[in-house]
Amino acid sequence: MTTHPSGTYRKTLRRSALSIALGAGLCLSTNLYAQSNITGSIYGSAQPGETVVIQNLDTGLTRTVPVGADGKYRALSLPNGRYKVELQKDGAVVGVRENVLVQIASGAQIDFTGTPASSGDATLLDAVQVTAAPVAVDLSQTDVRTVFTAEDIEALPFGGNLQDIASVAMLAPGVVAATGSSNISFGGSSGAENAYFINGFPVTNPLNNLGYKSLPFRAIAQEQVLTGGYGAEFGRSTGGVINIVTRRGGNEWHGGVYARYTPENLKGTPKNDYYPDTGYWNETNHPFATKGEADYSDGKLYRYNRDNGTESLNTGLWVSGPLVKDRLFVFANAERQKTDGHSNSTNYFGVTGSPTGWNDYSYTYPRWTAKVDWYITDDHLLELTGVQDRRKYETYKSSWDNATLSHGNEHEAKGNFTDDDARLYVAKYTGYLTDNLTLSALYGTQKIKHGSTAAGLGAANCVYFTKATAANQVPGLTYVDSCQSVQSVDIAGAYDETKGWRLDVAWVLGDHELHFGVDNLKAESLTGTRYTGAPTGDAGDKANGYWVFTKANKPNEAINGSVGAPGAAGGYGPQGYYAYYVVRHSNETPSTEQLSQFIEDRWHVTDNLLLSLGLRNEQFTNYTSAGEAYMKQTWQPAPRLGFTWNVRGDDSIKLYGNLGRYHLALPARLAMASVLSATIRGNQYYTYTGIDPVTGVPTGLNPIAVSNAADAAICPGTNLYSSNFDCGVAKDPRARVAADLKPMYQDEFILGMDQVLSENWIWGVKGTYRDLKNVVDDTCPDIFNGNCYIVNAGKGNTFWVKQNDGSYEKVSYTADQLGMPKAKRNYYALDFYLEHPFSDKWSAKFLYTFSKSYGNTEGPVNSDRASSADSGFNDSTSTTQDYDKTLLMERANGYLNNDRRHQLKAYGTYQFNDEWSLGGSMSAVSGRPINCYAHYPTKLPSYDSAYYFYCGVSGTDAFKTTWRGSEGRSPWLVTFNLGLRYSPQWAKGLKLSMDVMNVLDTRTAVIYNTQSTSSRTAINKLWMQPDYNDPRTVTFSASYEF
Repeated sequence: MTTHPSGTYRKTLRRSALSIALGAGLCLSTNLYAQSNITGSIYGSAQPGETVVIQNLDTGLTRTVPVGADGKYRALSLPNGRYKVELQKDGAVVGVRENVLVQIASGAQIDFTGTPASSGDATLLDAVQVTAAPVAVDLSQTDVRTVFTAEDIEALPFGGNLQDIASVAMLAPGVVAATGSSNISFGGSSGAENAYFINGFPVTNPLNNLGYKSLPFRAIAQEQVLTGGYGAEFGRSTGGVINIVTRRGGNEWHGGVYARYTPENLKGTPKNDYYPDTGYWNETNHPFATKGEADYSDGKLYRYNRDNGTESLNTGLWVSGPLVKDRLFVFANAERQKTDGHSNSTNYFGVTGSPTGWNDYSYTYPRWTAKVDWYITDDHLLELTGVQDRRKYETYKSSWDNATLSHGNEHEAKGNFTDDDARLYVAKYTGYLTDNLTLSALYGTQKIKHGSTAAGLGAANCVYFTKATAANQVPGLTYVDSCQSVQSVDIAGAYDETKGWRLDVAWVLGDHELHFGVDNLKAESLTGTRYTGAPTGDAGDKANGYWVFTKANKPNEAINGSVGAPGAAGGYGPQGYYAYYVVRHSNETPSTEQLSQFIEDRWHVTDNLLLSLGLRNEQFTNYTSAGEAYMKQTWQPAPRLGFTWNVRGDDSIKLYGNLGRYHLALPARLAMASVLSATIRGNQYYTYTGIDPVTGVPTGLNPIAVSNAADAAICPGTNLYSSNFDCGVAKDPRARVAADLKPMYQDEFILGMDQVLSENWIWGVKGTYRDLKNVVDDTCPDIFNGNCYIVNAGKGNTFWVKQNDGSYEKVSYTADQLGMPKAKRNYYALDFYLEHPFSDKWSAKFLYTFSKSYGNTEGPVNSDRASSADSGFNDSTSTTQDYDKTLLMERANGYLNNDRRHQLKAYGTYQFNDEWSLGGSMSAVSGRPINCYAHYPTKLPSYDSAYYFYCGVSGTDAFKTTWRGSEGRSPWLVTFNLGLRYSPQWAKGLKLSMDVMNVLDTRTAVIYNTQSTSSRTAINKLWMQPDYNDPRTVTFSASYEF
C-alpha cells in the first residue's frame, strides 16, 4: 500500500460509489502502460515464481501470466472493461483485486508486493480502491490524455439537438470550438488537423480532413481525447486525436430503451440580425452624393429570426449478451433522431418579402452500431464492428411577408433533399502468441454515399437568383421573383470511400516493452456540383450559373483590375446598374494512399524512470481524377521521445515530458483545387436593359469589357473572370506541383508536473510549445502571370518546367522570387488543473489554460475570414487564400483566429442520495482576435476584393492599415450547463433526467463579418455584423434498462 505525505492514500469505498466516481469524468485510473489504441493492459509486481490470473468480469476472458525473476508481470492488449486479478502460489489464491478498470490505450497497475504468500486473508479490494490513485500520478504516461467512460457521459450534461463526440472532447484542456463549424481546435491547430478513430479505424473525412462519422452515445464505451504528446502509433494529425471504443456484450443479457426530447418552447429566443452601425449608411453621414432611403441601412433590421426554432426527438434501444457463454457475445444499439426546424431566410430592409423565404426543414438521423466478439480461445480473439451514421435532410418552402413578419402555408418541396449515408465495417484479430508476445491485425472500410435530389426545379429557362434589393433595382423596371428555387445540384452517385488495414506487435523483452506496426489507408471520392442555370455567353457548355444584381456607385470605374467599367457597356450601365452570372461546374474523382510504419520502445530504466523512444515514418501519395500521382512523399521520419520520473518514488510527484514531430496527410480534395482540376468557376459581367417578366432574369445583355493583359484573370477567349483561372481545363500536375514538395508537419514539446496534495486533492501544471515547421498551400505568383501552384508555403520550391520540345527541366525559385514570406504558427500554453476525485458525495475538476497562438497562417484552412454568412472553411483545405498573392500576406503576422488567451473549465457531480444526482459543467473562454479587411488601395487584375489588411475605403480619412488581430477581440463566452438525474428505487432500471445547456441563456458574439468594404468605393453594409452562440436548450430523457 503506497504512502503519501498526507498518509495512506488508497481508501476503501463502497462499490455503489463506483459509478459516481466514474461519472465525475475525472480519470481515476492508476499508472498506465501505453497500448494499442483500442486495448489496455494490467501490470504490476509480486513475488518471483508466483502466477497472476486476470479475468474479464463481463466476458470471462482469462489470461494467465507468470511473475518474472525481477518480480514484475505484464498482460498486454486486453479489451477495455472490468477485471478480477488473482495472485496464485502453487495453485492457491493468495491475493485478489476486484473490479479493476482497464481503459483504452492505457493500463492499470496492480501490485501484490507485501501480500503474504501463505496467507488466506489477503484483503479484497474493490475497483475504487484499485484505481483511486489519480491518473495524474502516472509513471508511464508521457502523452496528455483524458478518458471519458460511458458512465461519465451519462452523468454529465450533454443536451441539445444532437449529442456529439466533439462536445465531450471540449471538456479537455486546450480544446476550443473552431470558427464557423462543428469542428474543434486542439492546441491552436485548425479544425482540419485532427484524427478520429472508432474501434481502431480512422473515420476522419478523407476528402477534406474536416468532419468525422459519429455513432449513438449509448454505443460508446470509452472516448479517449489526446491533446498532445501521443506516441508513434498515432499519426496524420497535427492537432488532436479522438479515439472511440464501442461497448461489447458480456455473459449476462442486458438491454434497454430510451428517449430524448428537446422541445422548442423551452429554448432561448433567437436574436434578430441587424445591420451594424457602420457610421456610413445613414442620412447624416452618407458616402455618396446620391442619397436615398434605400441606402440608409445602419441599425436597421436585417433579418427577422425570432420565429426560428427547432425541436428534436431521439428514440432508441440496445441489447447485449452472450450468444455462447464465455465465447461469443453481441452488442447492438439502434436509434432514430428527428430534428424539425423552421427559419426565415428573407432580408428585411429594402425587401417586401419572398415567395420561398420561409423554410420548414427536417434532419433525420437513423443510426446503429453492432459489435460481435468471438473469443475463439482465451488466446485468440476476433472482433467485428458495424456502424451506420446517416443524415437525411428535407426542405419545404413557403412565402414570407416582411410587412406582417409572417409566413404562408404553401409548404412546397423546393431545394436539395440530401441523404448522406455512412457505413463503417471493422474486423480485428488479437492473438496472445506467448506470455510476452501479442499480435493484432485490423481491416476496415468506410463508405459515405452522398445522395442529392433537387426538388422544385423550375423549367429549363428558369435561372436561380435572389431578388434584387431596392437599392440595386433600376427605377421603372419591374423585378419579379425567380421561377427557380434551386441554386445548385450535386452530381449523381457521389461518395467518399476509405479502405485500410493495420498490423501491430507488442513484445515484452525484459525492461523493454516494444510496440511496432504498419498500416495502409486508401481513400477515394467522387464529388462535384453545378449551378442550375443554363450556360450564358461564351464560357462554354459547362458554364452553368445563377444571377446576382448589383449597382456600382462609381459607374465609370473598373469593377476590378480584369473587368472594365459598367458605365462603358451601355444599357443601364452608365447609371451603375449591372448583373453578373456566377458560374460553377465540377466533377472529380480524387484519391490518396497513406502508408506508415512505427516502432516504439518503452524502456523501464529503473522502477521510477521510464523512457519512451519512438519513430514513425509516413508515406503519402495523392492522385488526380485521371489517376496521375501529383505528389509522392516517401521518407518522413517522425521521432517521438518521452519520459516520466517518479520523483520521490512514492507516486506523489511526477515529472514528465515529450518531444515529437507530427505529420499531416494532404486531403484528397487537393486534386479538386484550381491548381489541378478541370472545374469551371468564375463570374461573367453584363449590363442589361430589361427584366423578363416570367423568369425574372436580365434581358438585353451587354458584356462588360474584360482585359486582355497577360496577368488578367480572364479565361482565354471568354468573358469569364476567374481569380484562380478555373476555366474548365485540367492542368498538367507535373507543371503545377512543386517537385520537392514536403508534407505539413509540426514539432511539439511538452513538460509537466503532477502532484498529490492530499487524499482528496491533486493538481498539475503542463507547458506546451508547438512550432509549425512546414505547410502546404497554393500560390499564384506574379512571375507566373497569376497561374497557381501547390507549394511549400513560405519556402523556396523547385518545379518541372515544360520546354519547347515537350521535355521538362527542373527550375528552382527562392521564397522571395515567389513572393512568399516564411510561414509561421507558434502555440504556447500553460495548463493548470485541480482535481477532487469522488469522495464525500462529490467530485470536481477545474482547469485553466493560458495560451497564445501567433503567426501568419492557421494551417490547412483559414477560418479568420469567417462571417455570419459563411462557414469560414470554404471547402479549400490546403488551398487557402493566404499565399495566393504576395499582397495578401502584408502584415499577416499576428494572433491567429484560434488564439483564446484564457480558458476556464470545470465539471463534476454531486450525489444527493441513492436516487438523485446532479452533474454540471462550465466554460469561460476569452474572445478571438478581430481583423479588418478591405480592398487594396490600388486596382488589381485579380483578387480585387476586401482581402487585405486595411480598413475602410482608400482615399478617405478613415482609411488605415491593419494587422492580423489588431482590431480588438470578441467578448468572453461564458456558459453553464446542468444535468439532473433521478433513478427511483421503487422502479429499478428506470432513469429520468433533464439537461439544461447554457442555463443563463447568454448570447455572445462569436463571429464578426470582418470585410469592411463591399467595393473599392463603398463600406460594406454588414461590416462587423455579429453571429451569436446557441441559445439555451432543455432536454428531457427517460430510459429503462433490464
